Amino acid sequence: MNLRIFVGLSTSLFSFSLFAQSFCPALPGSPLLCPETGVRLLDERYPTQTFVMSDQPFRASNSAGESPTRVSSELIAEVIASYQNLNSAPEIVVPTFDQVRFHQIQTEVKAILASRGLDPAAVDRRVNASVRRADAPAYTWQQDYFEATFNRESGSPQLSPITGYGRGMEVAISPLAAALAQTGVSQGINIDRAANNQMSDTALSGGNIEAAPGGFCMVGNNQQPEYYRQFCGDDPANVIQLDTSWLAVGHVDEIVKVAPAQYNDGRPAECNFTVMLASPDKALQLMRAPGASAAPLFVNQLSGQDAQDYYAQFNPGRIRGNPGDLEHMLCQAAEKLPSQGGSPLSPDGGNGDARQSFWRRILEMSLISRAHAEDLVAAEEANRSVSELGPGEYKNGQCKTADFARVSNGNFLEQYEADEDMQETNRLIQEAMNRNAALLRQKILSRLPQCTPFYASMEWQVPDLFAVPKGSLVKSLDEKGNEVTTLQRNSLEEPGSYGTALSIFPNPTNGVVANNTMIFSKPHAGVFEADLRAESKRRGIRYAEIDSYEYSHLGQGNLHCSSHSFLSCTTSLQCSSAPARTP
Repeated sequence: MNLRIFVGLSTSLFSFSLFAQSFCPALPGSPLLCPETGVRLLDERYPTQTFVMSDQPFRASNSAGESPTRVSSELIAEVIASYQNLNSAPEIVVPTFDQVRFHQIQTEVKAILASRGLDPAAVDRRVNASVRRADAPAYTWQQDYFEATFNRESGSPQLSPITGYGRGMEVAISPLAAALAQTGVSQGINIDRAANNQMSDTALSGGNIEAAPGGFCMVGNNQQPEYYRQFCGDDPANVIQLDTSWLAVGHVDEIVKVAPAQYNDGRPAECNFTVMLASPDKALQLMRAPGASAAPLFVNQLSGQDAQDYYAQFNPGRIRGNPGDLEHMLCQAAEKLPSQGGSPLSPDGGNGDARQSFWRRILEMSLISRAHAEDLVAAEEANRSVSELGPGEYKNGQCKTADFARVSNGNFLEQYEADEDMQETNRLIQEAMNRNAALLRQKILSRLPQCTPFYASMEWQVPDLFAVPKGSLVKSLDEKGNEVTTLQRNSLEEPGSYGTALSIFPNPTNGVVANNTMIFSKPHAGVFEADLRAESKRRGIRYAEIDSYEYSHLGQGNLHCSSHSFLSCTTSLQCSSAPARTP
């Protein structure tokens, strides 16, 4: 979410303006030129002036003795640590009424940074000065109820509320604006959700409002022009409308991220970025790689109570507040593991129906809900789904959630390959992502043709698998009478319809980038983490991770949804008035 093109990494770096067709003087650390296409958004290569961080977990942690502010503190510490010079780190605003909790975050951030060898006195000064509180409601989804736009005259960031967002967040805008004003963020336009009332509730939120290199605006195909013109401008050529309608929340940031990169291969500076694309094919490729089958599915080096605490977060009964049926379901599956390992899990989950395999049942129960913590429909859906499972023989108290440590990639693949619906779901999603990738490639290169020779290396397929609830695959006949399968979608022609697909593991595209660091949500799948680390290094990106499974993933979002960055740029007027300099 918070991305920067690594300006300042080289004193010879200069910024290219496609639209002004001129070069900005190569001032060390100088921002990139503002796009002049009419969009009000900056893509995530631009330098961050201010971060806004949530301190409202979707679900409290199950881990014994864990600080309730852990994720917020770790994320803030990672952002600050990504800047070699502490004084270059951006301002950070935490909306919360709870002053005690806020001071706990400051204390934890200081401890984390000091533990990394940074000067405690310098850390103390920087955190006290730059981590500030907004006297506003704490809320999980900081990405959703406002947008970060920019002032076209000055290039400075602006706060643009998404009016009509609801959920009680209207009261947050004024105190948030006051806190942001102290960091140089001014008031921008209001983005009116009422511009079109046929769209799904979640489609209108900020996670579905992103930007791409070349002065483009990325939106989902669950938005209509009346809405996105407010921040994309009136020229339809500025819009890249991606297929997100099959997702339960339906946001661009769930499947795509533009991130800065440093390839060091002589390419033009403006081509130093990467486009991350969620890919089921990549996930399966990694799990099927030689030597991966016997490796544990979950990243785990724990034992005893630590292991119990860790694996408890994957236990739907602990998470969803319905411990009886859900815990029973999970434990039935866990008990089918062989005592010494080496044999597959039961392909049918014990009920004779391969399409209702244990993995599908677990994942549906733990992941399928509505998008916001306040909604009660999640529990109702869980109860309905559980009622379809039938009676079981699990005896309360026999389940050991640490048994998950023995589930291998091969075990998972056997369940996956016995489940035709899950295979079809991910095949259809991969096809949608291939179309999205092709559209992004065509649009970006139309304005940055100099990046064409390098673009293949700029596409980054990140591992991601998806699940949908039973009944989400829609069968129909095409014009030739052939049966075709599609995913249930959020249709603009049918108000009130929704997509249903959710990422099984924390989605790599929903991380946070600060300076040259990509802060991922902990992938949990070991082969995914190893690949993300390797690919980050290949692109000159520092890898960091935070375990946000309960904090945000279970709420159908992640770190990017729980934070927001205010980005700045340099106007062409500012560049033309600066003294000329030969690169």
